[in-house]
Amino acid sequence: MKIDKFLPLLFILFTIRGLCQDGPGGVGTTDGSSILELWFDSYDINGDGTNPTSGASVTDWADKSGNGVDVSENTANVATYSDPGVTFNNTGYLVGSDAGLPTGNASRTLFVVASTPNVAIDDVVFFYGRSSNNNSFGLLVRDTEDVRFYFYNNDIDDTDGWLPVNQAKVVGARYTSGTTGFREIFVNGQQTNSNNPGATPNTITNVEGLQIGGWLFHALYSQATIYEVLFYSSALNEAQRYIVENYLAARYGVSLAEHDIYNEDNPGNGNYDYDVAGIGRVNATNIHNDAQGTGIVRILNPTDLDNNEFLMWGHDNGVLLGIETSDVPPSVEARLDRVWRVSEVNAAGGGVNVGNIDMRFDLNNLGSVTASDLALLIDTDGDGNFSDQTPITGATDLGGNIFEFSGVTAIANNRRFTLGTTNVNQTPLPIELISFNATPVDNKYVKLEWETSEELNNDFFTIERTVDGTNWEEVLTVDGAGNSSEVLSYSAKDLIPITGTTYYRLKQTDFDGQYTYSRIVSATIELTSNDAVIVYPNPSQNTVFISGSHSEMEQVRIFDMLGQDVTSKVNLRILSDTKIVIDVSKLSSSFYFIKSRTATKKLFK
Repeated sequence: MKIDKFLPLLFILFTIRGLCQDGPGGVGTTDGSSILELWFDSYDINGDGTNPTSGASVTDWADKSGNGVDVSENTANVATYSDPGVTFNNTGYLVGSDAGLPTGNASRTLFVVASTPNVAIDDVVFFYGRSSNNNSFGLLVRDTEDVRFYFYNNDIDDTDGWLPVNQAKVVGARYTSGTTGFREIFVNGQQTNSNNPGATPNTITNVEGLQIGGWLFHALYSQATIYEVLFYSSALNEAQRYIVENYLAARYGVSLAEHDIYNEDNPGNGNYDYDVAGIGRVNATNIHNDAQGTGIVRILNPTDLDNNEFLMWGHDNGVLLGIETSDVPPSVEARLDRVWRVSEVNAAGGGVNVGNIDMRFDLNNLGSVTASDLALLIDTDGDGNFSDQTPITGATDLGGNIFEFSGVTAIANNRRFTLGTTNVNQTPLPIELISFNATPVDNKYVKLEWETSEELNNDFFTIERTVDGTNWEEVLTVDGAGNSSEVLSYSAKDLIPITGTTYYRLKQTDFDGQYTYSRIVSATIELTSNDAVIVYPNPSQNTVFISGSHSEMEQVRIFDMLGQDVTSKVNLRILSDTKIVIDVSKLSSSFYFIKSRTATKKLFK
């Protein structure tokens, strides 16, 4: 007996230990063991994929490097969340410990992505070390003047490095240790100034600590919006620098002045600007040949990576579910909705060939996957379709739900790729599922129906749903028949559906705990003009979902019956532009008011 298993290909980000470069762009690792010392990402303020609501105070900013160097406000209300971006208000900064950061003349590299609301101010973006100029390391961006790089014997600057108004700019600073050392400034990928300090470096100690958005010694505070901060305890080589700058440029819509290697993020190429990572080589001493980055695709072991050659990739942010069944070759039954695209070029953008590559896919938490069912699909003719392609099979199971296609030759400049399955019935499990469907009824609830032809030791079914293909939640459970050889029909209702498109799957659990998943189906509940905001479940003791239009969800606050703002007492997490989930477990039993931009809803706790 078995379940009609439509391989869902649900991918959850998983940190691969060891040599895998899962840091920004695939440079450095996120387990605290690499040269990546700090990583502040405004798309992930809390370090768990969640952020404050737009306009809310940013009291803490989590470090994603694995070193745990989180920063917190030195005074109240120094910055607010700008979705994305942390906007400072010229009154303070976020501070953390610099005890583990490089001192003396050790090499280091810094990248900051920022913009400004005003051209007439100075924006301090990053500093740490002692109180004097000579013993500090950091960047001061003077909007009407220059970028100033402080480190040893005052500073160097760049007269064209000011921040543009409401437009992100990638600013970098690199120090390479040596007899006299070497300092450089990079603005949007272009080196704009460099020099040798020409003196014995002073030793940095943690007198003032790490400061983002201010510099205590000069009482300078920022009004900039800072999007991302990366700090490495090494002078990144040129290949690594190019890759990181292209990752940042793709993510924040920045046009690089030099070495604009990855061009699949351009609108004309489809905006494949998510989870960008890459490998490349400038020369024998400037090379980076193994990267995964923040996504699930790892590329390594290029056989012909020559000087001035790069391979970078990113995706279109399609849902990480195997729901595409039409645009597939005859032997493939389903593929991911998500599609990746590559740039295989030199630093000037001309096409190159880095040779054969190994491609690994992280399918962690998917459950049982048969390697022989996986198919790598590559759009070799560039028409945007996979249905006319020959699937690449023969994946190797490396353990830990990591699967590898080795010696891939079909990847080339501008080509797309994705992952599919050739057998949706591969995994044997103890029921025979005939059908599973989800149907919206009167735009009020979703009816879920399924049939089985045979059941053996079937304990129960669980209906699960998701809006993003990653975060699944349990909706309800239904008892199974145990053992049956007859056709049985089941029906259930999602009485509190999520507005918009929701994906459902059916989990069947045996008496011995074994389980499997059905194919994934979807249902759409439209937002009506009479109900601009939906709050569910209501009443609730723990979790509350809020759905509404993007404009309504931009401002969500919670007030008690006395009119006091209690938003800070709940854990609020953004699921999408139109959906928010709130943990109200810490609120007292009472009724509350949830206010969006124009609507007010009463919530009973």
